[in-house]
Amino acid sequence: MSVQDMLKEMSSRAFNSSYDSYMRNAYDLWAETDFKEEENDYAKGVQALDSVLTEEQHQKLKAMEENYQHNMEYASRYGFKAGLYSGFSQYFIGTEVAYDSFESTLMKNLMEMPGMIRHQSFYKRNDDNLTIANALKDSLEDRIYEHIVSIECAWGQRIHSAACHGFYCGYRAALNLIDDIRPLDSSRMIQHTLLLEYHLGYISSYDEIERRSKNKSA
Repeated sequence: MSVQDMLKEMSSRAFNSSYDSYMRNAYDLWAETDFKEEENDYAKGVQALDSVLTEEQHQKLKAMEENYQHNMEYASRYGFKAGLYSGFSQYFIGTEVAYDSFESTLMKNLMEMPGMIRHQSFYKRNDDNLTIANALKDSLEDRIYEHIVSIECAWGQRIHSAACHGFYCGYRAALNLIDDIRPLDSSRMIQHTLLLEYHLGYISSYDEIERRSKNKSA
């Protein structure tokens, strides 16, 4: 076994079904509050389409959702790598705040064009889904096709969330490795960590906490 083979095996063990399950569970928790509307519309869409699509249209929708599922897994894995890179880059170079690195290494490099093109499988599945969606649009009434749009929106949110949380997990992994070598040395990056957590919506400013508290007591 070569070093490269060993590294591939390590990556396969790290990004296994447990990782995917963790990412799904994390999203499900957020969906209860932050993405309830998208998920409710998704459930309504699936239920409405079940009785009106032809077998061929059902197969097209199934293929579309499978592509989205693969892209969600891809986004969570690439997000982790981007976060790991950004954590070490911040530690050793310190020229870019973590959130700026999040935008440049993840959002612009995977979720937006032209960066997306270099992720060939991710890009191809998106392109295939666009073709499928156009075919469904041509064969369905507008009121029915709206449910397809709801399904697309929910998957878009899932993929975006997987990429973001994957990035955060990778960033945290970098901090853990830094502390394994130099105990507590990641504490000098705390301002960048907190800023990243704020932009990802994991924490709130004190002003936001006060306003929420005031609204609850009103």
